[in-house]
Amino acid sequence: MLGAIPTHAQANRMIDAELIDRANAQGLVSVIVQFDSGAARMSDVRANIARTANTRIASDSANWAIPFVALEVDAAGLRALAVDPMVRAIQADHAYFPALASSIPVIRADAAWARGIDGAGQTVVVLDTGVEAAHSFFGGRVVAEACFSGGGFADSLCPIGDIIQIGAGAASPEKCVGYGGCAHGTHVSGIAVGRADTGSGVARGANLIGIQVFSLLGGLTAYDSNLISGLNYVYNLSGVYDIAAANMSLSDGIFESSACDDQNLALKAAIDLLLSVGIPTVIAAGNQGDWNHCARVHLIGGIGRCNDRRGCHCEFQQSCADPRLVRSRCGDHLIGAERTVCERQWHIDGCAPCSGGVRTAAPSTSHRAH
Repeated sequence: MLGAIPTHAQANRMIDAELIDRANAQGLVSVIVQFDSGAARMSDVRANIARTANTRIASDSANWAIPFVALEVDAAGLRALAVDPMVRAIQADHAYFPALASSIPVIRADAAWARGIDGAGQTVVVLDTGVEAAHSFFGGRVVAEACFSGGGFADSLCPIGDIIQIGAGAASPEKCVGYGGCAHGTHVSGIAVGRADTGSGVARGANLIGIQVFSLLGGLTAYDSNLISGLNYVYNLSGVYDIAAANMSLSDGIFESSACDDQNLALKAAIDLLLSVGIPTVIAAGNQGDWNHCARVHLIGGIGRCNDRRGCHCEFQQSCADPRLVRSRCGDHLIGAERTVCERQWHIDGCAPCSGGVRTAAPSTSHRAH
């Protein structure tokens, strides 16, 4: 749907001035657009919006199950989108960096093991810098891999060099060489599901889905668009595997003291989409030990938080207390005291139970027995 370019004043009603300034300075900016599809197919609306902005659809957003699309646009494209009647919001494609072994005894995983509860039959998803699937710590339990990386000015870390790769080896960190954090995803995955005689992760019997979502832009950087593509991939696998949780140990370095869903509408929608099928998204709160603030991305979707103390404080419990999640995690077979304990864990601690450190808490939390 092409038309005359609106005035700067008209466009500013929807677009942050800083985004316009960046587009003028850089030529292109990466954005995520929320749209109202009405009775039309989302694929048709995405194509129309891309034509309006005179650009192409970015990342894997053509296949998202939520009404958003990722684009790389110039200033004129931004102003055109701002007056498109199908467009509801335009937000920057935010960037994040990796954020992390004393958590095992603190969260009493060893006590769960003693009762025969080790995650067997369940699957944990780690969206990070990839995973060395052949590592002996995982014992052949990596059941699926994907990569959503690159775009804009960033280089892809997918092994074949494309921005999307699905299948065995797709999450390999082999292209990440010489940068700090390349092994972060394998480390986080080990905390979640690793197993060895010398020490194990929390859900040492669980399977693993590894997803590479980081790109190279002077260093390791993950964008909303690739995170959402990864979460959308998890949603598509929800009927194939019994997925306990999706883990994202990352931060944008911005810390808040209250929920900030309105600052990241698309990521909130993707988190809610997984929640609708009983899969919680667990995000690191940051390692700074600040009792009153935590990483902004952690506060999306009503997620709670923990700091480095051995005490938990959940203020933002919308997702944690969702009855759909409690039913999925606790099941209908638990009664009496056992159900009370399970519900308490999911209502109060389930979003980010306490451990020795909050970045470590995220992968440590990414398994609960049904």
